[in-house]
Formats: sequence, structure tokens, C-alpha cells
Amino acid sequence: TGSLTHMNMLQMPITSIHFSEDHIYAVCRDKLIRTYSLELKSGQVIECSGIATCCHVSDGMVIIGDRDGLCEGRPLSKLLKCACKFGGCTLEFSTLDHLRLHVLSDHVNTTMGKCSYTGCAHSFHKEDRRQDHMLRHLK
Repeated sequence: TGSLTHMNMLQMPITSIHFSEDHIYAVCRDKLIRTYSLELKSGQVIECSGIATCCHVSDGMVIIGDRDGLCEGRPLSKLLKCACKFGGCTLEFSTLDHLRLHVLSDHVNTTMGKCSYTGCAHSFHKEDRRQDHMLRHLK
């Protein structure tokens, strides 16, 4: 239609975007590829061994190229294990370490006064305890 229907703000520069039949793949400089439905309502994250510059999705595989010239393929069916449950976030990660990094970079600094984990109503009285509390939800 030529009109903007959805928008999503990422905290990381995007180097490339790929569209498949039903998903958008945003290749980012933090060694992650974020995927979203075409409505930008749900997403998952694919971690890369290097800083990804491009990706292509075909036959159930995501092919990732990085700035060092390496190319790797990942089956889409084996990517997801850990879901983020903070602040209505719908991203999923294939390792707990990547989920931890996401929580620390995208949720700890943006939470004001209380925990945003689904079902938690904990309020923070001291800034230094926020990170410890939120990481306890990941165990």
C-alpha cells in the first residue's frame, strides 16, 4: 500500500534485512539475527559465530554470512530453546547465555522500579539488586 503499518525499534545497528514467506530476518552487528513475523509481533534470535552481514532462508535452513567471509547453515527446526518472559517480550534464544545477554542489555536497564518478568511483582529498593533479581528468573 505504500503506508507504514508496523514498526520495531532495535537497540543494535542492522546490517541487512531478509524477507521470507512469513518472516523478516534482521541481521545485526551484535552477532545475532532477529526474526519476526510479518506483523512484527513475535520473534526469535539466531546467534552467529561472527558478526553477520547477510542471511538467506531456504528449504528450512538459514544460511548466514559474516564479515570474515565465513558461511554457516542452521536448520530452523533446531534453533529455539529459551524464551524471554520479561516485559511482554516474545524473543526466543537457542542458549541460556544468549538469553542472559539479552535480558541484561534490553531489560535490566529499561525496568524502572519493579521486575517486568511475567507474573513477578517484585519492587526494587536498591539499583544494585535489580540485575541479581532478574537473573534469578533464568535459573
